[in-house]
Amino acid sequence: MELEVLPARHGDCMLLHFGSEDDPRLALIDGGPAGVYHEALLPRLEELREQRGIPDGEPLVIDLMMVSHIDDDHVNGIVRFLKDLHERAEEGKPPRFRIRRLWHNSFDDIIGNKESETRLQLTKQFGTASAGEADIPRGGDMPFRDWQVLASVSQGHAIRKLAEALSIPVNPEFGGSLIKSAGGAEVEIDDLKITVLGPLESELSALEEEYDDWLKRTKRGRDSGEALLASFADESVANLSSLVFLIESRDERYLLTGDARGDKILDAIAQCGLADRAGKLEVDLLKVPHHGSDRNVTAEFFEAIPATRYVLSGDGGHGNPERPCIEWIVAARGQKHTVLHFTYPLDRIDRRREELFKGEEWSDEAHGIETLTRTFPDAVKIVAGGGDRTA
Repeated sequence: MELEVLPARHGDCMLLHFGSEDDPRLALIDGGPAGVYHEALLPRLEELREQRGIPDGEPLVIDLMMVSHIDDDHVNGIVRFLKDLHERAEEGKPPRFRIRRLWHNSFDDIIGNKESETRLQLTKQFGTASAGEADIPRGGDMPFRDWQVLASVSQGHAIRKLAEALSIPVNPEFGGSLIKSAGGAEVEIDDLKITVLGPLESELSALEEEYDDWLKRTKRGRDSGEALLASFADESVANLSSLVFLIESRDERYLLTGDARGDKILDAIAQCGLADRAGKLEVDLLKVPHHGSDRNVTAEFFEAIPATRYVLSGDGGHGNPERPCIEWIVAARGQKHTVLHFTYPLDRIDRRREELFKGEEWSDEAHGIETLTRTFPDAVKIVAGGGDRTA
């Protein structure tokens, strides 16, 4: 099992390789924000076609396509990919890729499958594009985060429509319904064992109740689509719905966390009985939640989930990965062998972080990640973008 982390700007786009040399298998996890599909994902998939000697007229099979949650920096590239496949099909061209299954919780799944009501209210407020197209223009004085939520709702609709048109089964291992943690639901795909750790059922119920309250107020003329966006624009709300999986193959364990909150991940580990007597879950690889944001995790999170390898995706956008998060990882590991994988060169990440820095004057010594890594013990290895893509 091998995780290949593609450069996805401020988002996530990863390929999980499994199976065997004679029968290689592939999973795609998220597609990154706008631009990543053509810059990184499509070229890499075409490269894999060539490496595997797949002739024209036959598809590269993707055994599992997974969308962690409804944020543009994870879902946009997936929409682009599916639209590409659909356009080729409409033109009568043979598919270059075939997707066996899609795992995805759309906004409508999360709030109880009230798609028609959501479409009606958002269409009234924002026009027909908001109810099903992948591209939503940001206009007027709409706050950026509100626009992101509106775009994510629309992208979820688009993914479902495209999957249906392409005859891609959606969540088939879950009866075609919502994927959620239910005390450690396990799914096997070939030689992978996948345990669902998130989203938690209690958190999804809270989101559904919040939506129901909004819908009642809207029907009584007391609320609007803008109120829904404002409510769901809280970053913690979107991230509560993030898919979290423990993936095991032979003697390796990878924990893929999307943008989930660290405390919810720890709750799920406890509920599923996965922690050892010391209260820890040891894994070979941890995809650090939310691109290394220090708002999603704590020092205790990394102490509770020790790993040999850590993936920190992000180009410095939104300040991620953040320096405290990296300090917590190294402190938790002590003198144990540790590899930190970054998707971009550290100097590029720091320059982007510096552009967005608020507060006191920036200094590389006090705020830079590259400078920080020079203080690390010899046991810590840094792999940054431009080198080995695999974790």
